[in-house]
Amino acid sequence: HNDPEATCLYIHWKEGGYANSVNWAEKGKCIGDNTHLRNVTIQTSDLALSYESNGYQISGLVKQNFVAFYNGLAQNRSTRQLRIVGCGCMDIVLEVLYPMLVHTSNLSHILMDSCRMDTVTIRQLASTLSNQRDKSSLRKIELFSCGVVEQ
Repeated sequence: HNDPEATCLYIHWKEGGYANSVNWAEKGKCIGDNTHLRNVTIQTSDLALSYESNGYQISGLVKQNFVAFYNGLAQNRSTRQLRIVGCGCMDIVLEVLYPMLVHTSNLSHILMDSCRMDTVTIRQLASTLSNQRDKSSLRKIELFSCGVVEQ
């Protein structure tokens, strides 16, 4: 819960038995309520992505867990550095993290590494960041090896 010693968090989101048995809404809420958390890294692998006409999609329980977790994280206002690695569904992540990205004044560094994005998602990211209340707080945005494709 709100442990002053918990300033860094690394989550490797990998689909499977354990991931499907966790109450991700509860875990996300704990993270969202933490006022000491400074660095968050979320690595995603093996999500059940299926390619549809509008791009890669996640569905069912995986999507429900994914969104529940990110809804909790979106409430966090103490995070200074957010790293998202290997995410194939950044459109969902950006939509759910909107409150965090717009309303926190502590977030100074966003890093996205090996995340699959399309041009719509890039515009969504730019629009979200342009709506940020405290535009002076965010100092650095890094995109590494992000496959940007036309939609």
